[in-house]
Amino acid sequence: MMTTTAPPPGAHLGLTWRALTAADVDTAADLADRAEAVDRSLHPFTRGRIEDLLLSPGTEPEHDSLAGFDGAGVLRAAGLLQVEPSHPRVMLWATLDPAWRGRGVGRALLGWQEGRAREILSAAPGRRGRIGVLVDEHLADRRRMCVAAGYAPTRTVHNLELPLPVDQGSAAPGRAIAAEPAGLRIVAWYPSAGDGARAVHDVAFDTAAAQDPQTWSGLLRRLRPAWSFVALDGGDVVGFVISSHDPELGDGRVAYTDLLAVRPDRAGAGIGRALLTTALHAYSADDMDVARLDVDARNPARDLYAGLGYRLRGSGVLYSIEL
Repeated sequence: MMTTTAPPPGAHLGLTWRALTAADVDTAADLADRAEAVDRSLHPFTRGRIEDLLLSPGTEPEHDSLAGFDGAGVLRAAGLLQVEPSHPRVMLWATLDPAWRGRGVGRALLGWQEGRAREILSAAPGRRGRIGVLVDEHLADRRRMCVAAGYAPTRTVHNLELPLPVDQGSAAPGRAIAAEPAGLRIVAWYPSAGDGARAVHDVAFDTAAAQDPQTWSGLLRRLRPAWSFVALDGGDVVGFVISSHDPELGDGRVAYTDLLAVRPDRAGAGIGRALLTTALHAYSADDMDVARLDVDARNPARDLYAGLGYRLRGSGVLYSIEL
C-alpha cells in the first residue's frame, strides 16, 4: 500500500504528530479511557479494539494511523483507519482527550483520515468506494462535525441488550431455550466452520454488509467457541451465531452477539431463534450480566430480538462519503 501523502494537522494546534506503533498500545488505551469516561460510548474504545486496529495481520499502522502528542509527550488525540479492500470501504476511528476538545483538533484529525482514505480508495480498480464514520446518536457535537465535513447519514444501528441470566425454564414469553428445528442440528462452533459461516453471511446480507476477509479473520480471532454455534443440515452450514466478550468493558460482564445469520432459503424455520437462544443459555451458564447486540434499524430480525426481550440501549449513526 502506498505511503501516505496526506499532510498531518498543523503545528498551530499545539500537538506533534506521528504514526502509532505497537509500543503505543498502553498509551492509546489510557487516552481512550479518559475519553470514554466522558463519552459513555455504546462501543467503548478498549485496548482490544485498539490492538485489532494496530496489530491485526494486514494492517499498516505506519501509514493508516496518526497520533498527536502535547509538549510533555502526553498522547492527546489518535486516529486509525480500518481498510476493507474488497468492498472497497474505509472506516474511520478516533479518540480525543476531553481536555483538548473545542480547539479544532478533532476536525483536523478527521481531515487527515479522510485524505488518507481517499488515497487508499483511489487505488481500488474500477469500483466506487465509501468512507464511513460510526457515531453514537447521543454524541451531538461529533455528529455535527461529520455533517460539516460533508458526511451524510446513511444507516442507523440499534444497540440492544437483554439482562441475564436467561433460564431454560423461564415462563417469560420468548425466554425459554428454543428446540432444534426439524431436520437440523445446533452444534458448538468448530474450527472449520468459518468458511461455511461466511458463505451464509454473505448471501444473507446485502453487498454493503458482506464481510471483508480481513474483518472476518478478526471476528474469528475474537469469538468465544463456547458461545458460538452453527446450524447444520447434514454437513451444510445453514446458519450461525458468533459471540465474543471483552473483559475490559467497565459496565459489567457483557456477552456480545457479534453476528447472527441464516441462509435466506431457510428463513422462517426458527433457525435464528434456536441459535440465539442457545447462545443466551451459554452466556447465562458463564454468569454474564447482560447480552448485547447491534442490528440495523431496517433489519426485520429486530422483531426476533424484541420477542426475546431485548430492549434498546442506544443507537449509532453511520455517516458516509460515497466516492
